[in-house]
Amino acid sequence: MKQRIRLATHSSPLALKYAQKVATNIKAINPHIQVEMVRVSTKSDTYYYESPSEIGGKCLYLNEVIQAVRDGHADIASHVIEETPHSKIDWPRGWLSVKCKEDEGETIHVFAGPKQIPERFWRSKT
Repeated sequence: MKQRIRLATHSSPLALKYAQKVATNIKAINPHIQVEMVRVSTKSDTYYYESPSEIGGKCLYLNEVIQAVRDGHADIASHVIEETPHSKIDWPRGWLSVKCKEDEGETIHVFAGPKQIPERFWRSKT
């Protein structure tokens, strides 16, 4: 029986591309894990015609994605690091934030709460 991890990501094509790379890496570590994409709509989707700086800056694409994990709708989240202003993120205590460097020079951020990591990622059922 496969374990399931729900991966939250912004619903844009670029964000989904990055999330798929994260899912592929997870499956490479543990092939018994099924990764379910949780597509999150953000404030930026509603106000797409306005400049991001006018409606919240770079956190626009991230706040709702992380909130999906906080609310239990997803187990982990992925996000493009270049769009992540670290100083503005209110990291919950004990959360893991991992940078994944890709061959093409892209960097992806993966976020997870402390309870999700040991059991869901690293334990392999054989």
